[in-house]
Amino acid sequence: MLQTLQTLNLMLRFVLELGILAALALWAWRRIERRALRLAAAVTLPLAAAVAWGAFVHGELVPSVTGVLVELGLIAAAAAALVAIRHPGLAAAFIGAVVVNAGLMTAIS
Repeated sequence: MLQTLQTLNLMLRFVLELGILAALALWAWRRIERRALRLAAAVTLPLAAAVAWGAFVHGELVPSVTGVLVELGLIAAAAAALVAIRHPGLAAAFIGAVVVNAGLMTAIS
């Protein structure tokens, strides 16, 4: 049972990580007016976020202060992006899922 809960929680974490990338890409696509810049930003922002996440959050065996700050910054950026494109309910649900995920990660680790 515990193994199943850990697996489901890791799946949720992965979905939340993908949500960060999607929120940043969607923000760029909807808020940047010039077509060339819009496409470049919609690709570059999620790519930069993925590189930062991989280098600082998943790159450490033991969470470092930098990794935690990068993680919190990217989560906040995704929530802010959702609010900026007029999806505050989705931003709140995203933050709620992040909190539940972090709580379960702490409780079952």
